[in-house]
Amino acid sequence: MASYRIAFTYDSVNGGYTYEVIDATVAITSSALPSGAATSAKQLADGHNVAVSNMIPAVETGLATSAKQLADGHSVSVSNMIPAVETGLATSAKQLADGHSVAVSNMIPAVETGLATSAKQLADGHNVQIKGYTGASYQYPRLDASTLAIETITVEHHEVHGGRSFTCHYTQLVSDIADRSIIAFLTPSGLKEIHIIMAIAAQDAALAYILEAPTVTADTGAPLTVFNRNRVIDSASIIIDTSQNPDVVGQATYFTEATMGNVTGGTKLEEVQMIAGQGPRILGGQTRGSEEFILAPSTQYAFVIESLNNNDNLHNIRLDWYEHTPKS
Repeated sequence: MASYRIAFTYDSVNGGYTYEVIDATVAITSSALPSGAATSAKQLADGHNVAVSNMIPAVETGLATSAKQLADGHSVSVSNMIPAVETGLATSAKQLADGHSVAVSNMIPAVETGLATSAKQLADGHNVQIKGYTGASYQYPRLDASTLAIETITVEHHEVHGGRSFTCHYTQLVSDIADRSIIAFLTPSGLKEIHIIMAIAAQDAALAYILEAPTVTADTGAPLTVFNRNRVIDSASIIIDTSQNPDVVGQATYFTEATMGNVTGGTKLEEVQMIAGQGPRILGGQTRGSEEFILAPSTQYAFVIESLNNNDNLHNIRLDWYEHTPKS
């Protein structure tokens, strides 16, 4: 049941009455709550334990409970271990102490021999000796007695000592413009390289040049002797003379003003003009490292001096080379 208090007021301007509700009282005759409502009487106290009942056995067995929780520092024993696995477990009993030495047994001999061990370790400040291999034995390098500097020689000097350095020369007196003096040869196939320089001299104005792959008429020209610069070693050069049939290894070919027409074409690798009386000089740079050519295999080469006027002109060509197999 409900009751209300209402106040009425007369409006003298507009006429009529207005009202407002002063208070109202609602009486609830029944306070019954539906079943299951959460009430203060049904609220669990703080820290209340909850008991789970009627749990499915398979689930209840695996629950993590306080009774099943291990204490701090609890040891764990592993039982029913597969023997092959248990044997290899790392346990405190099997742990090596700090600084423990390890002995390696049953080592493969070839591997064990090369192991770096304390017995094989060089002491601090240990001296290391350097030796050079001669091809037959190891020798200490030689030192200059005054300065203690290591005595060395250049590569080309070394090739002279090894009997792999060679030379040949040709001199001709010509009398007409465009007369040529020529040394030519064919390089062999294979890996061995020919490192060559050309020295030239002329009595009057001339042009000197090197031709690669000129056309050289077979069986023309004349054989030119090649000398080993190490006169103690009797070994021949590998260059080929094509003036004979069959070709001859170890010789060059020269062409005179009468036979020079048998050498035509080719690529000029180097060319220099000479003034009257100039020479001898090297065709190319000022040092061997900048003036030598490494010739291609199986290729014809011609080394030429050509007169530039009709004066008598004495030409001189000298070739120096060494034959070298590159190291892999």
